[in-house]
Amino acid sequence: MSSSAADETPWIRPLPPQRRGRLRRSQIVQAAAELIDAYGANGPEVSVRAICDRAQTSPATMYHYFDDIDEVVAAVVIEYMNGLVEAESVVFEATYASASEYLEALVSCYRTYFAARPGLRRLWFDRNASPLVTRIHEHYRQGLAGKLRSAMTRYTDSPGTDIDHRMVVAIAGSLLELAFSLDSRGDDDVIAGLQEACAGFWERRFHLKIDGGRQAGYDE
Repeated sequence: MSSSAADETPWIRPLPPQRRGRLRRSQIVQAAAELIDAYGANGPEVSVRAICDRAQTSPATMYHYFDDIDEVVAAVVIEYMNGLVEAESVVFEATYASASEYLEALVSCYRTYFAARPGLRRLWFDRNASPLVTRIHEHYRQGLAGKLRSAMTRYTDSPGTDIDHRMVVAIAGSLLELAFSLDSRGDDDVIAGLQEACAGFWERRFHLKIDGGRQAGYDE
């Protein structure tokens, strides 16, 4: 099981040591997540007062656990990211007969996860995200690139570099954003194009035959 993103992101306050404090903090984060899922992160509906009213607490209590509302939003991002890490870990830890099957499973995992909670998905793709949220997203994408490279060693003896897989993550991220901008469940044509783009990149960059099993590499 992968470690939680909250353990790896030092940009917000650590969890309170006592159970009561952890519960109260969790209630604040959950309230913010529900508001963001309903209205998006940048609307007037997501305010300190609205979050506190929903969590049945006071602004003073909120500020006991968070420096400002941006840190609350960052905590929501980390919770959402932790859920995605858990979902993708099932794919990373499974064994597939070919890189093609692995790619299809990974794309399906992301599509399902992003479709489930539209408001939080928009936060993930938010081009107006704060510097704090942007750093958390970058941290996650770096970790994803490393896991992709590790998984690729099952299918090729030329798995590429972390930069190669950062490019894969960037390609996939842009196309997923487009897919969900066209259809709340992910546009079928764009999802198919995403799989084609990633498969083609893997074939050329990693000397991999997508439609076969593990390959030792081949000459183009």
